[in-house]
Amino acid sequence: MWERYPRAPETRAMDRRRVVWSVFLAIFVVGGLFFGYLFYASVRDIVAYAELPFLIAGPPNAAHPDDPAQQGPITERKLTDRVNILFLGIDRRDNDPGPWRTDTMILFSVDPISKTVSMLSIPRDLWVPVPGYGEERVNAAHVYGDQYQYPGGGPALAKRTIQYNLGVPVHYYVRLDFVGFRKIIDEIGGIDVDVPRDIVDNEYPTPDNGTTRLFIPAGRQHMDGDLALKYARTRHDSSDIDRAHRQQQVILAVRDKVLSAKIILSLDRIPGLLRALGESLKTDMTVEQMYAVYQAAREVPTDHIRQGVIDDTMTIPWRTPEGWDVLVPQRDKIRGLVGQLFPAPTPQVSLGPLGDRDKLQQEAARIEVQNGTQVTGLATKMAADLRTAGYNVVRFGNADRADYPQTVIIYYAEKKYALASLKAYL
Repeated sequence: MWERYPRAPETRAMDRRRVVWSVFLAIFVVGGLFFGYLFYASVRDIVAYAELPFLIAGPPNAAHPDDPAQQGPITERKLTDRVNILFLGIDRRDNDPGPWRTDTMILFSVDPISKTVSMLSIPRDLWVPVPGYGEERVNAAHVYGDQYQYPGGGPALAKRTIQYNLGVPVHYYVRLDFVGFRKIIDEIGGIDVDVPRDIVDNEYPTPDNGTTRLFIPAGRQHMDGDLALKYARTRHDSSDIDRAHRQQQVILAVRDKVLSAKIILSLDRIPGLLRALGESLKTDMTVEQMYAVYQAAREVPTDHIRQGVIDDTMTIPWRTPEGWDVLVPQRDKIRGLVGQLFPAPTPQVSLGPLGDRDKLQQEAARIEVQNGTQVTGLATKMAADLRTAGYNVVRFGNADRADYPQTVIIYYAEKKYALASLKAYL
Protein backbone atom coordinates (compact mmCIF):
# COMPACT_ATOMS: atom_id res chain seq x y z
CA MET A 1 0.00 0.00 0.00
CA TRP A 2 1.22 3.45 -0.92
CA GLU A 3 0.54 6.34 1.44
CA ARG A 4 0.68 9.91 0.16
CA TYR A 5 2.18 12.69 2.25
CA PRO A 6 2.13 16.45 1.63
CA ARG A 7 5.24 17.73 -0.08
CA ALA A 8 7.80 19.39 2.13
CA PRO A 9 8.00 23.22 1.97
CA GLU A 10 11.44 23.07 0.41
CA THR A 11 10.09 20.75 -2.33
CA ARG A 12 7.23 23.11 -3.12
CA ALA A 13 9.68 26.03 -3.23
CA MET A 14 11.91 24.12 -5.65
CA ASP A 15 8.94 23.31 -7.91
CA ARG A 16 7.91 26.96 -7.88
CA ARG A 17 11.41 28.09 -8.72
CA ARG A 18 11.61 25.66 -11.64
CA VAL A 19 8.35 26.97 -13.04
CA VAL A 20 9.62 30.55 -12.71
CA TRP A 21 12.82 29.56 -14.50
CA SER A 22 10.79 28.16 -17.37
CA VAL A 23 8.53 31.19 -17.66
CA PHE A 24 11.57 33.46 -17.45
CA LEU A 25 13.12 31.66 -20.39
CA ALA A 26 9.89 32.06 -22.33
CA ILE A 27 9.68 35.78 -21.52
CA PHE A 28 13.29 36.54 -22.36
CA VAL A 29 13.39 34.29 -25.40
CA VAL A 30 10.27 36.12 -26.53
CA GLY A 31 11.56 39.54 -25.62
CA GLY A 32 15.29 39.67 -25.17
CA LEU A 33 17.22 42.48 -23.48
CA PHE A 34 18.62 44.39 -26.41
CA PHE A 35 18.04 47.54 -28.36
CA GLY A 36 17.22 47.00 -32.03
CA TYR A 37 16.75 49.52 -34.77
CA LEU A 38 16.73 49.90 -38.51
CA PHE A 39 15.55 52.53 -40.94
CA TYR A 40 13.52 51.77 -44.03
CA ALA A 41 12.03 55.19 -44.75
CA SER A 42 9.49 54.27 -47.41
CA VAL A 43 7.34 52.18 -45.07
CA ARG A 44 4.04 53.82 -44.11
CA ASP A 45 1.28 53.23 -41.60
CA ILE A 46 -0.44 50.58 -43.73
CA VAL A 47 1.92 48.01 -42.24
CA ALA A 48 0.31 48.54 -38.86
CA TYR A 49 -2.76 46.77 -40.22
CA ALA A 50 -1.09 44.05 -42.29
CA GLU A 51 -2.20 40.44 -41.88
CA LEU A 52 0.56 38.53 -40.15
CA PRO A 53 -0.77 35.05 -39.26
CA PHE A 54 1.79 32.47 -38.21
CA LEU A 55 0.01 30.11 -35.84
CA ILE A 56 -2.05 27.07 -36.66
CA ALA A 57 -5.66 27.73 -35.74
CA GLY A 58 -6.79 26.39 -32.40
CA PRO A 59 -9.95 26.15 -30.32
CA PRO A 60 -11.91 29.40 -29.90
CA ASN A 61 -12.21 28.97 -26.13
CA ALA A 62 -8.51 28.66 -25.38
CA ALA A 63 -7.55 30.19 -22.05
CA HIS A 64 -6.00 33.64 -21.93
CA PRO A 65 -3.74 34.89 -19.10
CA ASP A 66 -5.95 37.93 -18.53
CA ASP A 67 -9.19 35.91 -18.47
CA PRO A 68 -9.36 33.73 -15.34
CA ALA A 69 -12.94 32.79 -16.19
CA GLN A 70 -11.64 30.67 -19.07
CA GLN A 71 -11.03 27.32 -17.42
CA GLY A 72 -10.99 25.07 -20.48
CA PRO A 73 -7.96 23.12 -21.68
CA ILE A 74 -5.33 24.82 -23.79
CA THR A 75 -4.44 23.07 -27.03
CA GLU A 76 -0.78 23.16 -27.99
CA ARG A 77 0.12 25.26 -31.00
CA LYS A 78 3.30 25.33 -33.02
CA LEU A 79 5.16 28.18 -34.64
CA THR A 80 5.06 27.78 -38.42
CA ASP A 81 6.74 30.97 -39.64
CA ARG A 82 9.13 33.69 -38.46
CA VAL A 83 7.75 35.85 -35.67
CA ASN A 84 9.16 39.20 -34.50
CA ILE A 85 8.66 40.50 -30.96
CA LEU A 86 9.56 43.93 -29.64
CA PHE A 87 10.85 43.94 -26.08
CA LEU A 88 10.33 47.13 -24.10
CA GLY A 89 12.10 47.76 -20.79
CA ILE A 90 10.61 50.68 -18.84
CA ASP A 91 11.87 52.62 -15.83
CA ARG A 92 8.67 52.53 -13.78
CA ARG A 93 9.21 53.68 -10.19
CA ASP A 94 6.98 53.74 -7.11
CA ASN A 95 4.27 56.41 -7.20
CA ASP A 96 5.10 57.20 -10.82
CA PRO A 97 1.89 57.03 -12.89
CA GLY A 98 3.72 57.44 -16.18
CA PRO A 99 3.91 57.73 -19.07
CA TRP A 100 7.31 56.05 -19.13
CA ARG A 101 10.14 56.13 -21.64
CA THR A 102 11.57 52.84 -22.80
CA ASP A 103 15.07 52.49 -21.41
CA THR A 104 15.47 49.35 -23.51
CA MET A 105 14.11 48.47 -26.96
CA ILE A 106 14.93 45.18 -28.67
CA LEU A 107 13.65 43.54 -31.82
CA PHE A 108 13.76 39.80 -31.37
CA SER A 109 12.99 37.22 -34.05
CA VAL A 110 12.47 33.44 -34.01
CA ASP A 111 12.45 31.45 -37.24
CA PRO A 112 11.26 27.84 -36.77
CA ILE A 113 12.19 26.87 -40.32
CA SER A 114 15.91 27.73 -40.21
CA LYS A 115 15.99 27.28 -36.40
CA THR A 116 17.58 30.68 -35.86
CA VAL A 117 17.12 33.51 -33.41
CA SER A 118 18.00 37.11 -34.32
CA MET A 119 18.39 40.07 -31.97
CA LEU A 120 18.89 43.68 -33.01
CA SER A 121 19.85 46.33 -30.45
CA ILE A 122 18.26 49.81 -30.70
CA PRO A 123 19.94 52.79 -28.99
CA ARG A 124 17.29 54.86 -27.24
CA ASP A 125 18.77 58.13 -28.57
CA LEU A 126 18.25 57.25 -32.24
CA TRP A 127 16.55 60.14 -34.01
CA VAL A 128 13.58 58.67 -35.87
CA PRO A 129 10.25 59.62 -37.39
CA VAL A 130 7.48 58.62 -34.97
CA PRO A 131 4.37 58.20 -37.17
CA GLY A 132 2.06 61.12 -36.53
CA TYR A 133 4.44 62.95 -34.19
CA GLY A 134 7.45 63.98 -36.29
CA GLU A 135 11.15 63.44 -35.60
CA GLU A 136 11.94 62.28 -32.07
CA ARG A 137 14.12 59.96 -30.05
CA VAL A 138 12.91 56.43 -30.61
CA ASN A 139 12.12 55.95 -26.93
CA ALA A 140 9.61 58.82 -27.06
CA ALA A 141 7.13 56.66 -29.02
CA HIS A 142 6.02 54.79 -25.91
CA VAL A 143 5.47 58.08 -24.05
CA TYR A 144 3.38 59.62 -26.83
CA GLY A 145 1.29 56.48 -27.22
CA ASP A 146 0.27 56.57 -23.57
CA GLN A 147 0.08 60.35 -23.23
CA TYR A 148 -2.13 60.94 -26.26
CA GLN A 149 -4.22 57.76 -25.95
CA TYR A 150 -2.99 56.14 -29.14
CA PRO A 151 -5.03 52.97 -29.86
CA GLY A 152 -3.18 50.26 -27.94
CA GLY A 153 -1.22 52.82 -25.94
CA GLY A 154 2.54 53.23 -25.76
CA PRO A 155 3.43 49.67 -26.78
CA ALA A 156 1.31 49.91 -29.94
CA LEU A 157 2.93 53.16 -31.08
CA ALA A 158 6.38 51.78 -30.23
CA LYS A 159 5.64 48.72 -32.41
CA ARG A 160 4.42 50.89 -35.26
CA THR A 161 7.46 53.19 -34.98
CA ILE A 162 9.93 50.31 -35.20
CA GLN A 163 7.96 48.67 -38.00
CA TYR A 164 7.77 51.97 -39.89
CA ASN A 165 11.50 52.59 -39.64
CA LEU A 166 12.81 49.05 -39.75
CA GLY A 167 10.91 47.70 -42.71
CA VAL A 168 10.07 44.37 -41.04
CA PRO A 169 6.79 43.42 -39.34
CA VAL A 170 6.52 43.64 -35.57
CA HIS A 171 3.96 41.05 -34.54
CA TYR A 172 3.96 41.35 -30.75
CA TYR A 173 5.49 43.15 -27.81
CA VAL A 174 6.62 42.23 -24.30
CA ARG A 175 7.03 45.04 -21.76
CA LEU A 176 8.87 44.50 -18.47
CA ASP A 177 9.75 46.99 -15.74
CA PHE A 178 12.88 46.94 -13.60
CA VAL A 179 11.10 45.54 -10.55
CA GLY A 180 10.05 42.48 -12.52
CA PHE A 181 13.53 42.11 -13.98
CA ARG A 182 15.19 42.05 -10.57
CA LYS A 183 12.58 39.70 -9.15
CA ILE A 184 13.01 37.11 -11.89
CA ILE A 185 16.82 37.22 -11.88
CA ASP A 186 16.71 36.52 -8.15
CA GLU A 187 14.24 33.66 -8.65
CA ILE A 188 16.64 31.81 -10.95
CA GLY A 189 19.46 32.22 -8.45
CA GLY A 190 21.36 34.94 -10.29
CA ILE A 191 23.50 34.77 -13.42
CA ASP A 192 27.22 34.57 -14.22
CA VAL A 193 28.67 37.26 -16.49
CA ASP A 194 32.22 37.84 -17.74
CA VAL A 195 32.80 41.57 -17.24
CA PRO A 196 35.41 42.62 -19.85
CA ARG A 197 36.66 45.72 -17.95
CA ASP A 198 36.07 47.61 -14.74
CA ILE A 199 32.74 49.42 -14.72
CA VAL A 200 32.84 52.77 -12.91
CA ASP A 201 29.72 54.94 -12.87
CA ASN A 202 29.77 57.86 -10.40
CA GLU A 203 26.24 58.92 -11.32
CA TYR A 204 24.18 55.74 -11.40
CA PRO A 205 20.50 56.71 -10.84
CA THR A 206 18.75 55.54 -7.67
CA PRO A 207 14.99 54.92 -7.19
CA ASP A 208 14.64 58.17 -5.22
CA ASN A 209 15.89 60.17 -8.25
CA GLY A 210 19.35 60.57 -6.75
CA THR A 211 22.66 59.05 -7.80
CA THR A 212 25.21 56.66 -6.36
CA ARG A 213 28.65 55.33 -7.29
CA LEU A 214 28.66 51.98 -9.07
CA PHE A 215 31.79 49.84 -9.35
CA ILE A 216 31.86 46.37 -10.96
CA PRO A 217 35.34 44.82 -11.26
CA ALA A 218 36.49 43.05 -14.40
CA GLY A 219 36.30 39.27 -14.47
CA ARG A 220 33.62 36.63 -14.04
CA GLN A 221 30.95 37.93 -11.67
CA HIS A 222 27.92 36.24 -10.14
CA MET A 223 25.10 38.80 -10.25
CA ASP A 224 21.82 38.95 -8.39
CA GLY A 225 18.87 40.85 -9.83
CA ASP A 226 19.98 44.23 -8.53
CA LEU A 227 23.54 43.97 -9.83
CA ALA A 228 22.44 42.49 -13.18
CA LEU A 229 20.08 45.42 -13.66
CA LYS A 230 22.83 47.91 -12.84
CA TYR A 231 25.21 46.18 -15.25
CA ALA A 232 22.59 46.28 -18.01
CA ARG A 233 21.57 49.91 -17.39
CA THR A 234 24.75 51.86 -16.62
CA ARG A 235 26.14 54.06 -19.34
CA HIS A 236 27.71 57.14 -17.74
CA ASP A 237 31.24 55.77 -18.16
CA SER A 238 30.57 54.59 -21.73
CA SER A 239 27.67 54.85 -24.18
CA ASP A 240 24.39 53.35 -25.34
CA ILE A 241 26.37 51.15 -27.71
CA ASP A 242 28.42 49.62 -24.90
CA ARG A 243 25.27 49.17 -22.88
CA ALA A 244 23.67 47.28 -25.76
CA HIS A 245 26.56 44.81 -25.77
CA ARG A 246 26.26 44.35 -22.00
CA GLN A 247 22.57 43.67 -22.31
CA GLN A 248 23.33 41.00 -24.87
CA GLN A 249 25.62 39.41 -22.32
CA VAL A 250 22.84 39.46 -19.75
CA ILE A 251 20.24 37.82 -21.97
CA LEU A 252 22.63 35.07 -23.04
CA ALA A 253 23.64 34.51 -19.43
CA VAL A 254 19.97 34.13 -18.53
CA ARG A 255 19.48 31.67 -21.37
CA ASP A 256 22.51 29.63 -20.28
CA LYS A 257 21.33 29.54 -16.67
CA VAL A 258 17.81 28.42 -17.49
CA LEU A 259 18.78 25.86 -20.11
CA SER A 260 21.45 24.41 -17.84
CA ALA A 261 18.65 23.41 -15.47
CA LYS A 262 17.06 21.42 -18.36
CA ILE A 263 13.64 22.77 -17.51
CA ILE A 264 10.75 21.89 -19.83
CA LEU A 265 7.99 24.49 -19.61
CA SER A 266 4.47 23.14 -19.20
CA LEU A 267 1.76 25.07 -21.02
CA ASP A 268 -0.73 24.99 -18.18
CA ARG A 269 1.73 26.61 -15.76
CA ILE A 270 2.15 29.89 -17.64
CA PRO A 271 -1.08 31.79 -16.78
CA GLY A 272 -0.59 31.67 -13.02
CA LEU A 273 3.02 32.80 -13.30
CA LEU A 274 2.08 35.67 -15.60
CA ARG A 275 -0.54 36.81 -13.11
CA ALA A 276 2.04 36.55 -10.33
CA LEU A 277 4.27 39.02 -12.19
CA GLY A 278 1.33 41.43 -12.13
CA GLU A 279 1.96 44.93 -13.43
CA SER A 280 5.65 44.19 -14.02
CA LEU A 281 4.87 42.36 -17.27
CA LYS A 282 2.56 43.33 -20.09
CA THR A 283 2.17 41.69 -23.51
CA ASP A 284 -0.30 41.35 -26.36
CA MET A 285 0.58 37.65 -26.76
CA THR A 286 -1.74 34.89 -25.63
CA VAL A 287 -0.50 31.99 -23.56
CA GLU A 288 -0.58 29.73 -26.62
CA GLN A 289 1.43 32.17 -28.72
CA MET A 290 4.04 32.63 -26.01
CA TYR A 291 4.33 28.87 -25.60
CA ALA A 292 4.67 28.36 -29.37
CA VAL A 293 7.56 30.84 -29.47
CA TYR A 294 9.15 29.22 -26.42
CA GLN A 295 9.01 25.78 -28.05
CA ALA A 296 10.58 27.03 -31.26
CA ALA A 297 13.30 29.02 -29.50
CA ARG A 298 14.21 26.12 -27.23
CA GLU A 299 15.25 24.12 -30.31
CA VAL A 300 17.65 26.81 -31.57
CA PRO A 301 21.32 25.87 -30.99
CA THR A 302 23.65 28.49 -29.55
CA ASP A 303 25.58 28.92 -32.80
CA HIS A 304 22.30 29.82 -34.57
CA ILE A 305 21.79 32.95 -32.44
CA ARG A 306 22.54 36.04 -34.52
CA GLN A 307 23.24 39.31 -32.75
CA GLY A 308 23.40 42.85 -34.04
CA VAL A 309 23.95 46.27 -32.51
CA ILE A 310 23.48 49.62 -34.21
CA ASP A 311 26.87 51.04 -33.25
CA ASP A 312 28.83 54.23 -33.94
CA THR A 313 29.81 53.00 -37.42
CA MET A 314 26.13 53.24 -38.40
CA THR A 315 25.13 56.48 -36.68
CA ILE A 316 26.26 60.12 -36.60
CA PRO A 317 26.15 62.12 -33.34
CA TRP A 318 24.10 65.31 -33.65
CA ARG A 319 22.79 68.02 -31.33
CA THR A 320 19.25 69.18 -32.08
CA PRO A 321 18.24 72.88 -32.01
CA GLU A 322 16.74 72.12 -28.57
CA GLY A 323 20.17 71.00 -27.35
CA TRP A 324 19.45 67.24 -27.27
CA ASP A 325 22.30 64.86 -28.08
CA VAL A 326 20.93 62.23 -30.48
CA LEU A 327 22.16 59.65 -33.00
CA VAL A 328 21.26 60.09 -36.66
CA PRO A 329 21.21 56.77 -38.56
CA GLN A 330 23.21 56.02 -41.68
CA ARG A 331 20.40 54.17 -43.36
CA ASP A 332 22.32 52.24 -46.00
CA LYS A 333 24.62 50.67 -43.41
CA ILE A 334 21.78 49.82 -41.06
CA ARG A 335 19.75 48.38 -43.91
CA GLY A 336 22.54 45.92 -44.63
CA LEU A 337 22.55 44.74 -41.02
CA VAL A 338 18.79 44.24 -40.90
CA GLY A 339 18.98 42.23 -44.10
CA GLN A 340 21.43 39.85 -42.42
CA LEU A 341 19.39 39.46 -39.24
CA PHE A 342 15.91 39.36 -40.78
CA PRO A 343 16.31 37.91 -44.28
CA ALA A 344 13.16 38.03 -46.34
CA PRO A 345 12.22 34.75 -48.03
CA THR A 346 12.54 34.67 -51.80
CA PRO A 347 9.11 34.18 -53.33
CA GLN A 348 8.78 31.04 -55.42
CA VAL A 349 5.91 31.51 -57.83
CA SER A 350 5.20 28.94 -60.51
CA LEU A 351 1.45 29.33 -60.88
CA GLY A 352 1.27 30.31 -64.51
CA PRO A 353 1.15 33.85 -65.95
CA LEU A 354 1.54 36.71 -63.48
CA GLY A 355 -1.03 39.46 -63.07
CA ASP A 356 -4.10 37.21 -63.22
CA ARG A 357 -6.98 39.24 -61.77
CA ASP A 358 -8.69 36.24 -60.17
CA LYS A 359 -5.51 35.14 -58.42
CA LEU A 360 -4.80 38.69 -57.27
CA GLN A 361 -8.32 38.94 -55.88
CA GLN A 362 -8.00 35.59 -54.15
CA GLU A 363 -4.74 36.56 -52.46
CA ALA A 364 -6.15 40.02 -51.56
CA ALA A 365 -2.80 41.66 -50.82
CA ARG A 366 -3.35 45.18 -49.46
CA ILE A 367 -1.15 47.75 -51.18
CA GLU A 368 -0.23 51.34 -50.34
CA VAL A 369 1.30 53.62 -52.96
CA GLN A 370 3.55 56.51 -51.90
CA ASN A 371 4.95 59.24 -54.11
CA GLY A 372 8.65 59.61 -53.32
CA THR A 373 9.32 62.01 -56.21
CA GLN A 374 8.65 65.67 -57.02
CA VAL A 375 6.09 64.75 -59.69
CA THR A 376 2.74 66.00 -58.41
CA GLY A 377 -0.13 63.49 -58.50
CA LEU A 378 2.03 60.48 -59.29
CA ALA A 379 0.67 58.39 -56.40
CA THR A 380 -2.93 59.08 -57.50
CA LYS A 381 -2.21 58.02 -61.07
CA MET A 382 -0.29 54.90 -60.06
CA ALA A 383 -2.99 53.85 -57.61
CA ALA A 384 -5.64 54.18 -60.32
CA ASP A 385 -3.56 52.19 -62.82
CA LEU A 386 -2.92 49.40 -60.30
CA ARG A 387 -6.57 49.17 -59.36
CA THR A 388 -7.49 48.93 -63.01
CA ALA A 389 -5.01 46.06 -63.32
CA GLY A 390 -6.69 44.22 -60.43
CA TYR A 391 -4.50 45.17 -57.49
CA ASN A 392 -6.04 45.94 -54.09
CA VAL A 393 -4.76 49.47 -53.44
CA VAL A 394 -6.12 50.58 -50.07
CA ARG A 395 -4.25 53.87 -49.64
CA PHE A 396 -2.07 56.33 -51.51
CA GLY A 397 -0.29 59.61 -50.77
CA ASN A 398 3.11 61.24 -50.38
CA ALA A 399 6.17 59.48 -48.96
CA ASP A 400 8.29 60.86 -46.15
CA ARG A 401 10.61 62.52 -48.64
CA ALA A 402 10.72 63.31 -52.38
CA ASP A 403 14.21 62.18 -53.41
CA TYR A 404 13.91 58.40 -53.81
CA PRO A 405 16.14 57.42 -56.75
CA GLN A 406 14.18 54.25 -57.56
CA THR A 407 11.00 52.37 -56.70
CA VAL A 408 11.07 50.45 -53.42
CA ILE A 409 8.73 47.56 -52.61
CA ILE A 410 8.41 46.47 -49.01
CA TYR A 411 6.21 43.52 -48.13
CA TYR A 412 5.14 42.04 -44.81
CA ALA A 413 2.70 39.22 -45.44
CA GLU A 414 3.35 36.13 -47.54
CA LYS A 415 1.47 37.38 -50.62
CA LYS A 416 3.89 35.80 -53.06
CA TYR A 417 1.76 35.93 -56.18
CA ALA A 418 0.87 39.60 -55.74
CA LEU A 419 4.50 40.49 -55.03
CA ALA A 420 5.86 38.71 -58.09
CA SER A 421 3.08 40.17 -60.25
CA LEU A 422 3.71 43.69 -58.99
CA LYS A 423 7.44 43.41 -59.69
CA ALA A 424 6.69 42.24 -63.21
CA TYR A 425 4.14 45.05 -63.70
CA LEU A 426 6.65 47.71 -62.65
